Amino acid sequence: MSDIQIAFNINKAIVSHSTWKVRLKKSIESQTSEFEIDYIKSVQSCEFGQWLSANKAFLASDEAYDLVVDLHQSLHEETARITEMAISGHTKTAEESIEPGSPYAKISSKLTITLMAWKKRAQMVEGPLI
Repeated sequence: MSDIQIAFNINKAIVSHSTWKVRLKKSIESQTSEFEIDYIKSVQSCEFGQWLSANKAFLASDEAYDLVVDLHQSLHEETARITEMAISGHTKTAEESIEPGSPYAKISSKLTITLMAWKKRAQMVEGPLI
């Protein structure tokens, strides 16, 4: 797997997971979800989780791999928890659960920062460009 493929998949993951905040807001407003809670909770339900798992032998050599896997799982679990609150009618608590400083926001931020650092390492060019 090339460094370009790693950077590409990391970009896709960042974009994809950022759309979940929009979905969460819609779920809170409508008190419904287009996805089942178990589906949201599963890291295998998203392309990035599948990519991480399928390419573990190659990707695990990066210092960020284990942390990314853990944060990714935590983000799915937190997203499922908030969605469950939203569809149960606990809108105020669900809204508070996505605000800055919330566990969701902290996990999401830490995952994004970790992914960006991993992407940067993957894009580093060794040696002179001449």
